[in-house]
Amino acid sequence: MHHTEMTNDLWRAFKESQKIISLVKDDQTKRNAYSYIRSISFLFRQGLACKQSQESCKPVFKRFDNPNPAGHCSPYITCINANVTYPHDHFFRAINGRTQLDMVFLEELFSENVVNDFEACNVIEPNSTRKRDCVIFHAFLPNNIESCPWLLFVSHGKHTHPPPPPSKPPRVVMKRITQLVSNMISPNLTLTSFLKSPALEELCLEYNTSSLSNIHASLTNMDRISTIIRKQRLLCYPEGQGYNSVLLEQSRNPAIKEYIQKMYQDPEGLMIICILKDQARLLSELNFFEVDISYKRLKGSNLNEVVFATFLAQHAKVITLVRVFTEHDSKNGYYLLFKRVFDVIETLIGLPIAWFHLHGVGIEGVGLDMDRKQTDGLALYLTEIDTEHRDRDWQLRNIVIFSRVRFMRGITQAVGARDRGIGVYSRMASLLDCHSQEDYMQLCNLLIAHENQKVQDWARHKKDIIIASGLNKHCSLIPEHIYERLRKHTNAAEQTHNKSYAFGKHESLLQALTSSWKLDKRDILQYHAREDYGACHSYQSSNIESLYHRHIQQSVQRRRSYSQFRASTEDIVDIDTRSQASTISAGSSLGNLDSIPQRSPRPARRAR
Repeated sequence: MHHTEMTNDLWRAFKESQKIISLVKDDQTKRNAYSYIRSISFLFRQGLACKQSQESCKPVFKRFDNPNPAGHCSPYITCINANVTYPHDHFFRAINGRTQLDMVFLEELFSENVVNDFEACNVIEPNSTRKRDCVIFHAFLPNNIESCPWLLFVSHGKHTHPPPPPSKPPRVVMKRITQLVSNMISPNLTLTSFLKSPALEELCLEYNTSSLSNIHASLTNMDRISTIIRKQRLLCYPEGQGYNSVLLEQSRNPAIKEYIQKMYQDPEGLMIICILKDQARLLSELNFFEVDISYKRLKGSNLNEVVFATFLAQHAKVITLVRVFTEHDSKNGYYLLFKRVFDVIETLIGLPIAWFHLHGVGIEGVGLDMDRKQTDGLALYLTEIDTEHRDRDWQLRNIVIFSRVRFMRGITQAVGARDRGIGVYSRMASLLDCHSQEDYMQLCNLLIAHENQKVQDWARHKKDIIIASGLNKHCSLIPEHIYERLRKHTNAAEQTHNKSYAFGKHESLLQALTSSWKLDKRDILQYHAREDYGACHSYQSSNIESLYHRHIQQSVQRRRSYSQFRASTEDIVDIDTRSQASTISAGSSLGNLDSIPQRSPRPARRAR
């Protein structure tokens, strides 16, 4: 295809010429057979096919003498030197069950001895190699560019190679794309977010199109855009997106510097405490907050996010108070976490955090999961600041509230949800309603004595006095009137994690920090807007009656959707049953013939 320029007619002729190809490329089974024979031929050529390799070794196509149950003689490939005496010394491979192969074509390839001709590709060469046999370009420059401001460009010959696809977009377009990426660059910028950005839509509108590929054909290759994003990310974040990148961002971004209060590197690992001054002031005014840990927020198995959060009933809003990115996951690690967080808060507001059971005012309870490491770490910190240094049990029984949502979830895991509200499920849930510590412990003993092993293990865990204190007010040392008004779950902290997941899960450390700053800053601005101007963060009514009716509507909608789904699946079962009424048996996925019993038109309802 010699040419001096590329036209649409030449492109069409080039495509037509490519249609005249061998049958091997048209038929996938033939292509598989050809690749299969080439791979085996390569093993023989390298002397790797047979254990006792010889120069005369070569593959041959054969079939077993005895037919299989379907009446076919199964094919196999073996070495020409294979013998019955030493069957493992030479190559053997059965073909059945492998990738779909055209057996007739494969046998023809062996019979025509194609495997002996190993093809090496010497057709495609780079243009630089063939330049001297292709078009020659000459550029003539005048001696005096001022008197003759012209250039002479001359070319000789014809292109002797197929025309390459368009691969170099106009420089102006690439410059605009690079500028867009540079303006948008952030730790969270990806190819997908860039392609969905309004800025890119505006660029496409300038060229009266809706996509980059319509601006220039070479931009159909998205790797070019990914490379630009990667390059700009390296220029903006040369230290990557881990600990070093956080240090760099902290040094050049005042907002992040204000947000990150402390960074620690211990033998146990990294710990970064993130809190705004307004968040610290708000926490010091509360009487209850929740603590929860997320294992999905950050990349790496050791780095997790611990959040302090609360639900403000007067705002009907969840507020994040503190975020800690930490590799610590031990009793001492949580002790350091609580100590450092409250030391940071004291530094920010100028006052230490007060605890009701120690100082008569301040924090009355902390919502936690039933995690021994968390509770022991908190107890170590409280014992340290207690002037009388009272023991672990006393500290925790005066402060912890455990999540009843997790409590009920544990019952479901132990006995299932089939008999919810009755039977052993009800007996286990009754621990929350015991009227004294003695009744609570006696019920635990009865569950241990009369129920199955899973329930016994569950009851032994709940019999622990700290667990009992966090679940039942009669086992706790928190005054009853205070215990009654404290929240009995950690939904606020869990909702904080869910809001963070909107930016993605398993983010890099820098991505998680920047997205957390955006969320926490928005929370505080919404809080002040409500406090100062009465502006709600949502048009939806936040009173308890509206929330109650909204929850009922959501439940009804979920039940309706589930009923519609059940009805549609039952109709499918009816049709399938009627169509197979005359079927006696069918083959399983393993090839076994199993009888199929007749099913009734409607499945029997399960007893409740």
